[in-house]
Amino acid sequence: MVLAYFNVASVILWAGGIWLVFVHQNYQLPFVVLALIEAPLHAILATVYLGMEPAFYFYLLNTVASIQLNSFIERRLRIIIGGFYVLMFVALGAVAIVTEPLHQLTENWQLLFFLFNATGVALLLPFGIGFHEWMATKAEKMIADAMALINESIQYASRIQRSVLPNPALLEKAFADHTVIWEPKDVVGGDVYLYRNCDQGHLLALVDCTGHGVPGAFMTMIVAGAFDQALLEEPDGDPAALLKRINQLVKGLLGQDGDDGESDDGLECGLCLIDDTAGQITYAGARFELWCVNGDVLTEIKGEKVGIGYRRTEMDFAFTNHVRSIEKDDRYYMTSDGLVDQVGGEKHRAHGKRRLKEVIMETGGMKMANQAKAILEAFETYQGDEVRRDDISLLGFEPIL
Repeated sequence: MVLAYFNVASVILWAGGIWLVFVHQNYQLPFVVLALIEAPLHAILATVYLGMEPAFYFYLLNTVASIQLNSFIERRLRIIIGGFYVLMFVALGAVAIVTEPLHQLTENWQLLFFLFNATGVALLLPFGIGFHEWMATKAEKMIADAMALINESIQYASRIQRSVLPNPALLEKAFADHTVIWEPKDVVGGDVYLYRNCDQGHLLALVDCTGHGVPGAFMTMIVAGAFDQALLEEPDGDPAALLKRINQLVKGLLGQDGDDGESDDGLECGLCLIDDTAGQITYAGARFELWCVNGDVLTEIKGEKVGIGYRRTEMDFAFTNHVRSIEKDDRYYMTSDGLVDQVGGEKHRAHGKRRLKEVIMETGGMKMANQAKAILEAFETYQGDEVRRDDISLLGFEPIL
């Protein structure tokens, strides 16, 4: 009678656990805990009460059950539980051999137990497989839903980041010809270009922030805000003064103006003030260069060798302006390091400034929009099957004379 009552309780426990898991799609952990408790108790009672032979299939049944359910438990605990089961089964086997069972089954009852236990094992195997497939499907759906939510958020973030970029119509009006290459490595990126009017003309900046993807995109929004704040304080648009103030603002916003703190993020930037009335361009850069092309001559105007916002950059670092008279047919280019540092080619080396300059010079007679296509085509050919390493950006413009 004891075994009969225990079997009834066992059936109710397992049925209830399966109902909770499948119907409510929850309570997986309590189900596993109860099953791991019930399994050895069932094996112990079956061995002591009926003996080794009738209980054999209970061992197999419980072992299979524990294998199926233990996938929810961390590896160290699985090893402990598995070791406990092995020791328990060995001990119970020894007890069943040495001692007589409390109840000796008749041949008919032994046959009935054999059929019952064999049926249980046969049913548990597909149940275990189905249970795991169901859990895997559920996990895949959860991952897919999470990825869809993340992707939707990033796509929306991309719309916000693109809204910071200047309207193409403004650039068409401001320059005789121009081109823009702006390709984030991911959906959003750490490169951004900005255009603003000021008292002395108009400003064009190309910014390469720390990192790419979401962290880089956050930085671009900080930089855009710092740029506008700096321009409010320096309305004449002096590039060196603007970079100095942006450096101070970024350091302050990120808490990088003191010794404490975890972050050390910043940006590289090239900033041009184009004064169409005076016919001159003023440039200041932070680890950025401005290339001026006229005919077959390329002149390189270097910026400072320090970045903006980083802890090691002094709070009051003074940037330098470089003033150049605009001549007929002058074309100016600024590029982030994504176009330069990309690995490719037969020797798997960086694309490099030399190759980029060669393509710019070779395509100098094209309209700048077509020139950008040629630059990208040459770049992608060189990249080949290599993975894109960074955001890529290039600004090219021809001032109005």
